[in-house]
Order: sequence, then structure tokens, then C-alpha cells
Amino acid sequence: EFDYAKRAIHVHALEYLLKPVSEEELTTNLEEAIYLTQRTEKKKPVLKADLQENHHENIKMNAVAENIRDFIAKHYQEDISLQDVAGSMNYSDAYFCKIFKQCFDKSFLVYLTEYRVEKAKVLLADMSINIKDVSAEVGYRDSNYFARVFKRSEGITPTEYRLRVLHSAKKGD
Repeated sequence: EFDYAKRAIHVHALEYLLKPVSEEELTTNLEEAIYLTQRTEKKKPVLKADLQENHHENIKMNAVAENIRDFIAKHYQEDISLQDVAGSMNYSDAYFCKIFKQCFDKSFLVYLTEYRVEKAKVLLADMSINIKDVSAEVGYRDSNYFARVFKRSEGITPTEYRLRVLHSAKKGD
């Protein structure tokens, strides 16, 4: 109902959970609420327990980041979305977005695009691989779209990149 939605916005609700809720989803949302509450508290003296908690939080975030990196490395060639990765980690989409931004300081789509372009650059250095095949190999089914994404990222087309690599290789010989 609209009144509930309006009130939720007013009290800065983090998530809307539907019954039955899994213990994992509830725990994840409670952890996020506690984290945000702690961030907004007034500054207080740093205690040894706080340092240990921060250390444990950093370890947890590093583990989460590593899981995300592993998932993307295994699945970047597929048509994956933020929802796919969030689901594989049993996170809500909204919570995963926040965690991803904290881990990588960029959005999921920017990270995935950068990852795919870097993989494409390696493949483009091999002149025996057709650019259309490079496109498919890095997760883009439409080679024209791949060319636009690559140009937006690198400032040159995949063909121009390949020519530069070839030219650099000839200079090195």
C-alpha cells in the first residue's frame, strides 16, 4: 500500500522482505542495518574491540570481493547480470549493489565491461582470431554492439586496436 511505502521512505527502510524470509536474507539485511547504524553514530574513542571488528569486517569484505571476482571470471563469457551474481551469493539485488560498490568502487556493469574489454584486448592480439569470434568469446553476442562498447572504453575500434598491436609487434622485431 502507498502509505506503507511512504512511511518506509520516511524511516529510511533498507529492504522490503516478504514472508517467509530465509534466515540468510534476514541476517544479511540486519548486518547491513547494523553497519549503517554504526557509521552514523557520533565519533567515539577507538577501542581494541572496534579495531578487531573492523579487521573482521575487512576480512569479510575481501572474501566477498574474491567470490565476486571468481564468479565473474567463470561466467563473463555468458549473458550474466547483477541479479545472477547476487542470487549466486544469496543476496538481494539492492544489498549486492551496495556491497559491490564498497568492494570495487564502481558499478557491476562498469566492472563487467572493463573485465570483458581487457579479455578482448588479449584475444585481439592474436591475429588468427576473427573479431566476431573475439566478441562472442568475451560475452557479446552482437559484434557490432561489442565494437561500440570497445570503442567507448578504449577510444578506438577493435580493428584499430588490432592494427596498433600489429604495428607495435613489427616495430619490436
